[in-house]
Amino acid sequence: MTEPLLCTIPYCGRLNYLRMLLATLREADDIERTRVLIYKTRPGLDVPEKLLRGLDAQVVELDLGAHKNRLAHHSVWQHVFVNHYEHDHLLSFDCDAAVHPWALVKTREMIERFPDLGMGCLFNQESYVDIDFGDPLYFLKRQIGFLGVVMSRKVVAMMWDKPSVDSIYSKACVEAGLKIYCTRTSFVEHLGWEGLNSPDWTLGLPEGDRMPDGQIRIARARRFMSEYQ
Repeated sequence: MTEPLLCTIPYCGRLNYLRMLLATLREADDIERTRVLIYKTRPGLDVPEKLLRGLDAQVVELDLGAHKNRLAHHSVWQHVFVNHYEHDHLLSFDCDAAVHPWALVKTREMIERFPDLGMGCLFNQESYVDIDFGDPLYFLKRQIGFLGVVMSRKVVAMMWDKPSVDSIYSKACVEAGLKIYCTRTSFVEHLGWEGLNSPDWTLGLPEGDRMPDGQIRIARARRFMSEYQ
């Protein structure tokens, strides 16, 4: 994979989170071979020019129409693959994420190693079952979220007329015989109130593993900060 890596960020107006994401992304290894596309999905949003310094970055305005923000990823990915036809994969972050310095390198590794990749993920969410296939660095999954997702053109094409959330994308990918790969260690963390900060998915976990003082997020944060991965 010699061409620049495309990194997309749907942005709906959480500027302080976006500042942190771009700050960590700017320091990531391989950032000099990565193009960042920030998609403003609401009118009137401002992205200060100084936030883009040190990045090959572009701000794109996108009217989601009937898709609303819940389906923003679907609309963004369609726009990317129509306008950047030379790319077969992209990496997508929510605007309230923090990126590990190795995130971009791991994305390239995933794309190059797995030709049957339909979707990949840099965020090993514990609520989705790991399927061990004997690789020291990766699991397979039947479902992933859209945080730190590596998306292929073929899956977006398959879902073109079916705007959907992450679980439906995952189901369609698996049913089509495409693989979903996930790093054993997470290389992106969620800073906002969605995802693992939400009580929605924790209800099926043992009481001691739930927020706000459970052990799962503490252990994952330690792995995220480790230099030995």
